[in-house]
Amino acid sequence: MTSFVELELVTTDDPQFYHNFDNDTWYLSGELVVFSLLGGQSMFGVQLGSGSGQNATGDDALTFINNVMTALTQNQGTIPNLPPGEISSFDELNSLQDSISLPLYNPDTTTQLPIFNFGVARVHMQAQAGDQAIVRVFFRSFRASSTSTAYETTYAYRTYPLEGPPPNPPPPPPDTRIPLLGLGYGQDANEVATIPFFATERIQVSDPTQ
Repeated sequence: MTSFVELELVTTDDPQFYHNFDNDTWYLSGELVVFSLLGGQSMFGVQLGSGSGQNATGDDALTFINNVMTALTQNQGTIPNLPPGEISSFDELNSLQDSISLPLYNPDTTTQLPIFNFGVARVHMQAQAGDQAIVRVFFRSFRASSTSTAYETTYAYRTYPLEGPPPNPPPPPPDTRIPLLGLGYGQDANEVATIPFFATERIQVSDPTQ
């Protein structure tokens, strides 16, 4: 009897989450946190939008989360000297996750302030990777709790090669990909199954079929 297995050889350590799981449940990692913020509010010393936040937009949300990531990274997860009562560390936000929900609209209709939902992940390296290690992280939402999380790139985790500059773009590095909308399969092949979310503007691909 003969069997085969596919091996992936890498030159650096893979980024991963620590096994900090709530109630030993594998999909409830303590390294993943979500939170909501109204326009004009601050967290980690960064304000979402300007002034009262009445006119905060999606662009302000992208600016906010990028500034938060920069502040947390530079300060190694805890930002000192913030006003009393303001969340200053990833661990402090993590401790509040049981009481945090993600609303679709601002329940206080008297303020008319837009509300924005965010997700933050803390990624670790098992070995010394140096200060130059760059890890890209994004989130995918599933349309239902019963959607399979098995990693396959044909349907739910589709990707597209990142293209080079025109007029004759060179082949992209094999590990440089653009995540696409995940699709169902079988009878649900034309339905969206997963949606990727980023802290930057969406990269557009030239292939109209994608």
